[in-house]
Amino acid sequence: MQQHRDTGVDEPRGPTDDSPVAPAPVAPASAGLPFAATLTIAAAVAFAVLASWIARRGSTLPVVDERIHLWVIAHRSHSSIAFARVVTLGGATGVVLPALIVVGALASRGGRDLVRRLQTGLLITAVASVGVFVGLQINAWVGRVRPSIADWAGAAGGASFPSGHTTTATLFATGCAWVVAARVRPGWPRRTV
Repeated sequence: MQQHRDTGVDEPRGPTDDSPVAPAPVAPASAGLPFAATLTIAAAVAFAVLASWIARRGSTLPVVDERIHLWVIAHRSHSSIAFARVVTLGGATGVVLPALIVVGALASRGGRDLVRRLQTGLLITAVASVGVFVGLQINAWVGRVRPSIADWAGAAGGASFPSGHTTTATLFATGCAWVVAARVRPGWPRRTV
């Protein structure tokens, strides 16, 4: 059978056309999905084990943390503190969540439809906001103490693990990757994003 060009209706083949017809290729499920799911599960399990271990330790810091902390205090400078304060903005919810609305709207496949673009940005921001909330709940559950206030280079509050700034920055990066991946062709480029 051949499709007629104008109507799309199948017509019988002529007697001279006896070549076999191969079935149309079926698009396989995304090859990256099992890998991404496995990676996500492995990361979640590793985080759960780490969070449980830290929660059981209470206020006792692991030796490696204490050594890193002492090294950082001994080697910090005014320029490294200034740099850290700028980098910290990348994890501030007041900066990151509004930025996700903009990133989502700009990268959306909504074309010229501003409402659809904003909905994409708001959806990504809502997902990130839920992640921030979950991070705060885990932070309260773990209850890891912060270093001595004398060592602080800036304001801080609450428990120290997981870091709220790191959680927010990770959610921002994930949200950006999510919207950018939708704009990248399938295959290795999308998996790379």
